[in-house]
Amino acid sequence: MRHLNVFTLLFFWLFITPVQAEIDHLHSVLQSVYPAGGCRGTKVEVTFTGYKDGLDGANGLLIDGDPGITVEKFETLNSTSVKATLVIAEDAIPGRRLIRVKGGPTGLTNFRWFFVGTLPEFQESQKNNELTQVETVQTPVVVNGRIEKTLDQDCFRFEARAGEKLVVAVQSHGLDAMGFDRNTAGFADASLELLDASGRIVAEDGDSLGYDPIIHYEVPHTGKYIVRVSGMGYKGFPQFIYRLTIGEVPYPTAIFPPGGKRGEEVEVTFSGPNVPPGTKRTLRVGEGLSPVEYISLDGAAPDLPFVRSNQPELWPKEPGNQPAEAFPITQLPVVINGVFDQPDDVDWFRLDLNKGETIFLDVLAQRHLRSPVDTLLEVYDTAAKLLAANDDSELLLSEVNHEFVPFDSQLRFQAKDKGTYFVKLSEQSGAGGPRAVYRLSITPDAPDFALYQWPDAVPVWGSGTTAAFVVEIHRFGGLKNDVEISIEG
Repeated sequence: MRHLNVFTLLFFWLFITPVQAEIDHLHSVLQSVYPAGGCRGTKVEVTFTGYKDGLDGANGLLIDGDPGITVEKFETLNSTSVKATLVIAEDAIPGRRLIRVKGGPTGLTNFRWFFVGTLPEFQESQKNNELTQVETVQTPVVVNGRIEKTLDQDCFRFEARAGEKLVVAVQSHGLDAMGFDRNTAGFADASLELLDASGRIVAEDGDSLGYDPIIHYEVPHTGKYIVRVSGMGYKGFPQFIYRLTIGEVPYPTAIFPPGGKRGEEVEVTFSGPNVPPGTKRTLRVGEGLSPVEYISLDGAAPDLPFVRSNQPELWPKEPGNQPAEAFPITQLPVVINGVFDQPDDVDWFRLDLNKGETIFLDVLAQRHLRSPVDTLLEVYDTAAKLLAANDDSELLLSEVNHEFVPFDSQLRFQAKDKGTYFVKLSEQSGAGGPRAVYRLSITPDAPDFALYQWPDAVPVWGSGTTAAFVVEIHRFGGLKNDVEISIEG
């Protein structure tokens, strides 16, 4: 079991780079790291690609996260690309690291993910676009590839045994791979097909874990099979990198609870293809400032986001599908971890409020967790009268892990009378099952604020120069005071 503290401010500034005019500090963008991972106990030659001349003068790497990766060689290819040989220790903890390029015009780039895995790894040759030009791999394996241009596709052949419970899964959206020009702006969205020896498609998938496809297939006959990876709508671009897992291996896609209180021990249940039912691990929640850490099952890919809070946490087995079965909330603040067991599921909660008491209800699902649910939040009185509702909140864009606005709900509610109130949380997208998780935070409304800063690597132009970065402030609970910010270091 491992976990990593990270900021999940996924470079809002990067989303706007394709439509910006020539702004010098954007040249420091690190667009891709390829391959985006390697097996522990190996050496990996990795290419880092930036924006225009943003890596001119680069002189090294900065790697954040668990130890176990050292830089053996660093080479400048040109003002846009550098190459490094990374040595991954045999005892390196599996999972993701944050990696940046040092030097260059602004001193430090933004981070990109690099993964330490436990399976053998293979790097595609790019001569695999047709079924007549497939590359052969031995399973289990993680294939590192990229969909470099429109109409590009990658084909890999392997042997499978009858009865084998095969996992074929792409991780690309999970790498935050994205395009940067006007025609490709947005996250990578892969399409995945499994074909038998005759070329017949026997299984396919588009989006299972965010935009990443996953196939779980019981092999009917021993023989050769082919995996074909392409971009959705055959869209491709140089930064469309991916890690493709093939084999009869566990592939966790959900955890519950999806979060916990800082400093406390939490027993987490994993689920997903080839994960035995009831598989659990105990972890101590990190105490760092970042709202998210990532956890994995014995190093199995992928690692999954786990959200941290400072509030007491609950995870009722079933909050109740009717007001009469509503789960009682007896203390505030509180964070309730829940899961919609089936499509169009409904969870009810009840709490007592004093006259004039104001609470803030916040659903976190698509944010950070990339849960597939679309929530509706409603408050009722004991006479079943609807008092307040919210479907899709005007969310803080700085918290968003997608380039689209998610469908999480937020609601501020003030009780007009002392009494019992009911909170109804509904799922509207048709999602259900272990992946359909949410976190419902209920807190007393009080003056507070949140700050979000980008870019995540502030450009430093040199001695005597001025560097600009954005700090976005959100005030809550009627706070009108100024917020003083200082910079240290």
